[in-house]
Amino acid sequence: MELIAQGAEPQQRWRRRLLPNTTIELGRTTRGWAVDWDEQISRKHIALTLDKGTLQLHVLPNARNPVFVSGEEVQSTELQPGDHFVIGQTTFTFSDVQAIATIDQPLPVTEQRYSAEYLRQVRYRDADKRIDVLSRLPDLIESAATNAELYTSIVNVLIRGVPRCNAVAVVKVPGKALVGDDLDDNVEVLHWDCRGQVGEEFRPSEKLIRQSLEKSESTIHIWNERSESAAAMFTQRDNMDWAFCTPVPGAASDGWALYIAGVNQGAGATPSSDHADFRDDLKFAESAAATLGNIRVIQQLERGNAALSQFFSPPVLEVLEVSDPEVVLAPREAEISVLFCDLRGFSLHSERSADDLFGLLDSVSDALGVMTKYILEHGGVVGDFQGDSVMGFWGWPLEQPEGAVQACRAALMIQSEFVKATKPAKSIAEGTIDDSKESLSQFGIGVGIATGTAVAGKIGTIDQFKVTVFGPVVNLASRLESMTKQWGVPVLIDSATSEIIKASTASGGLPEFAIRNLGAVQPAGMTGTVGICQLADRPFVASAEQQGNEEESWLRPFIDGDWNLAAERIDSLPESDGVRKFIANYIERHQKQDGGSPDDWDGTIRMSSK
Repeated sequence: MELIAQGAEPQQRWRRRLLPNTTIELGRTTRGWAVDWDEQISRKHIALTLDKGTLQLHVLPNARNPVFVSGEEVQSTELQPGDHFVIGQTTFTFSDVQAIATIDQPLPVTEQRYSAEYLRQVRYRDADKRIDVLSRLPDLIESAATNAELYTSIVNVLIRGVPRCNAVAVVKVPGKALVGDDLDDNVEVLHWDCRGQVGEEFRPSEKLIRQSLEKSESTIHIWNERSESAAAMFTQRDNMDWAFCTPVPGAASDGWALYIAGVNQGAGATPSSDHADFRDDLKFAESAAATLGNIRVIQQLERGNAALSQFFSPPVLEVLEVSDPEVVLAPREAEISVLFCDLRGFSLHSERSADDLFGLLDSVSDALGVMTKYILEHGGVVGDFQGDSVMGFWGWPLEQPEGAVQACRAALMIQSEFVKATKPAKSIAEGTIDDSKESLSQFGIGVGIATGTAVAGKIGTIDQFKVTVFGPVVNLASRLESMTKQWGVPVLIDSATSEIIKASTASGGLPEFAIRNLGAVQPAGMTGTVGICQLADRPFVASAEQQGNEEESWLRPFIDGDWNLAAERIDSLPESDGVRKFIANYIERHQKQDGGSPDDWDGTIRMSSK
């Protein structure tokens, strides 16, 4: 069921579908239901609710002018299909008239097809009027916030631009099932309208629509059979004389077409078989279809870019815009820096939020949003989401010599955001964190970064794939992230990443990061060993420099097996230092009775899974 608005001028018109049990507000500025041409209609004038086939109307408190039904002013009423009401200079009709395409129709007296190329060469005989209407179409399409608004705009333009027509529809064949295909896929009438008041059903010809789409050409049918059994099957009314259909080009509008039908003027007039009479109208419809198709392709690309921007940084998006995505995204081996970031406290917060799952989802979304924001801002690719963690990587599809540096920058920015959130009142007052991120204070984070050779790209099966990275370096970054809990530090990096960071400041510049060597470990579930380091930012550097001698003094005897000296020296570190706690506990659990290292000690810490 639909509501049709018709103002004083023919172009002041729209047709909107009503949804059952949904209340809408209608007025001069209401989104989707605006009647902006009539100054006598208030910004919000009435409320309408469709309930069991009846339209309930209520005048809103701030409405300035009366609503009339059958000449009488009303404040509240119920309307049946076919009823109408008036506000100011605008008439509103409640309609249940349907538009159903039919496949049962007689053959046309004449049929003609026109290619888009031919119609573009046709010269308008009334160019000024046609071009004036067409010039407004791009703005109308681009300003349409919903498909319903888009359909209404294009139909209204066609009604204005084809003066001889009586009815217009935007139609679609699902899956573009054409002549000879499975005809169970019915033609869908996306939107339709007609001149004047609605009287009878609109019955577009499925045969005409399918023929036009099959040949990708504008096709016109003209009939001169006027009997109810023949013509009524073809078009909207039993006095329709002609109809033509124009495909909408472009992948974004696959299976779409514009259907225009009308009646020859004059009592008893017979349909003209001279298709030249329709060439201006066909050219106008082809121009409208081309504009619609092109703008929808652009909108689809913009939506695609918006979706890709959630995973790719701007430099990668720029490459995708000018290159073949299949080539750019193809899997290849590259030097990759991988970052894993995981939420701490998620399980506990989940238990506490069992009765507020949407609240939990919002909190986790905020946290994951911070992670992805800084991965993308620092040139990375968001490779995967795994519950409460995010994986990002650098070095593909563009080579990034500074990829490891960028990964470390992203890690420390993520850490900083969560640290600020632990003191939300102070941070908000200082303007260092948005109050919308207060939910971050419920979580901590752990970040692991590893660098090495991996395969990155569009990986998966022919039916399902994702853009990600594959190789041992991914597993290592994940293990480093897990080890941050045991070591009591926010960010751990491997020795390969550490060496790149050190090389980036080897020229004598001020170090951007503080890197604290923690020795060699064998991660749980792995057979090899890897050097690991704690990563911190400049605020940590001063204390790190002051403690440098102590750190080296405990690390060297620890590696050499002189654990008594190592235990003595590590006690000089602050009690809050997670590394002090981890090494002290490790020595306590594994040392011999005399305090020395085990006989099989080789300088490598073998990590457990706990």
